[in-house]
Amino acid sequence: NYLLRCGKLLPSGAQPCDPAYHEQVFRHYHQLLNGGDIRSASLLCAGILAGFKPHEAAAVVSAALDAEGTNPGENELYGISIALGLAVRPSLRRLIDFSAANNIQIWIVSASPEIAVRAAMRRFGLTGNLIAMRHRLDHEVLTPTLDEPHSIAEGKVDCIKRYIDGSRRPLFAVGDSVYDLPMVEYADLHAVVERDNALTQEARRRGWFVLPS
Repeated sequence: NYLLRCGKLLPSGAQPCDPAYHEQVFRHYHQLLNGGDIRSASLLCAGILAGFKPHEAAAVVSAALDAEGTNPGENELYGISIALGLAVRPSLRRLIDFSAANNIQIWIVSASPEIAVRAAMRRFGLTGNLIAMRHRLDHEVLTPTLDEPHSIAEGKVDCIKRYIDGSRRPLFAVGDSVYDLPMVEYADLHAVVERDNALTQEARRRGWFVLPS
């Protein structure tokens, strides 16, 4: 929908936020993902909210959630196949509900923008504390600069130590991507979501819990 307001998201430097720029940002993001550079991809993903005020960004995310719907499928944008639909995995909802009922602290640790994850948590009625990518503000406007440590891959463990407890490991950690491996490995008990990916294979090799998707 050509919503970008920050023209400094690409290595080439500042440029107008015209339709061509939006396509370039989208394609660059997928190039980073396909190249395995999850850190740069996550930073770029968070950067797309730069230029918005927090309440404006939250409204954009809410509209995106409406457009996505809850039925998983596929769509195409600029000739690239993308996932469509967002839904909470039933096994994880049961785990969250069980933990809350037994006074176990719940922390969601995400490499996505904090504003986006909070909007999704409200939409799906998920309880818990949140660690995610946080923008710095300039005159009440989100900037491309994000607070460190970044909650990406190994950085998730750094965030757990800084924001939860610097000495005690989490009781239990769940992940669904190979980039969650450091966080899951750091906990006392380990679980992954069945996605038939590299993390699932590693979990089975190590004898970890595998939750149905």
